[in-house]
Amino acid sequence: MIRRIPRGWKLECMGFARRLRRACGAVNDTAGLRRRGGEISAGAQWCGRFRKFPLGDGIPPNETAAVRLLTLHIEEPLPGRVLPRMAEEHGDDEAARRYRAVVVTTLRQLRGLGGVRLRILANPCDAAEALRFWLLPRLAERWRTEDGAFLADGWEIDFGGDHRQFRIEAWGEILCPFLSARWVHTALLGLERGTHRVTGPALGGGEYFHARAASAREPLETNLLPELPVIHADAHWREALDSPLGPALKRAWEEEG
Repeated sequence: MIRRIPRGWKLECMGFARRLRRACGAVNDTAGLRRRGGEISAGAQWCGRFRKFPLGDGIPPNETAAVRLLTLHIEEPLPGRVLPRMAEEHGDDEAARRYRAVVVTTLRQLRGLGGVRLRILANPCDAAEALRFWLLPRLAERWRTEDGAFLADGWEIDFGGDHRQFRIEAWGEILCPFLSARWVHTALLGLERGTHRVTGPALGGGEYFHARAASAREPLETNLLPELPVIHADAHWREALDSPLGPALKRAWEEEG
């Protein structure tokens, strides 16, 4: 059975309500998700424990030890290795620069995921250290290490390791900068029950996200996130620049120049 998570939610928490905007929208008050238009929320049984936070701050960083793992695969961003369709039109150097900008923007969109560790897997494997030296300064000025993870305000990141300690395992597409912390948090609600998986279909085919409990066993119901675009070609890049995410993407592109 497939249940679709709609683009708009009605949220209730501590006597106030807000609507979740589309992909790039901001929501910081997440507790109970109500049925809307006959569609059932993946987190309909969620009993919230989060307080109210100012817009833009998201979920309080590093409030608890991570029990959920979100894995992102990143290519070493060298000219000739990434975004071949974009390279055909704009050359290898510009394609690599845009790839770096998309990667940084996607990661910045995921800041503030309380209880979630981001795992960056490099391709090739021996590029992990180079990615670390490139990415961490782009995300925060100061980091500390703890049990193999790099920690900063709003971040818990590692570059590989054991996955057995995590109750929830998720995968995200690094070329989908519209996958924000709000969408990931919404998708992960209730997965601990092990009764369903969550999938995010990408526009044009494929997926930009999927998640399930590590202990879940088939058969599982599937909850669908809204379709979101993935950036592969120049047309996708221009559409992203024209979206609400455009200023953040352009800023990252300028930083990578």
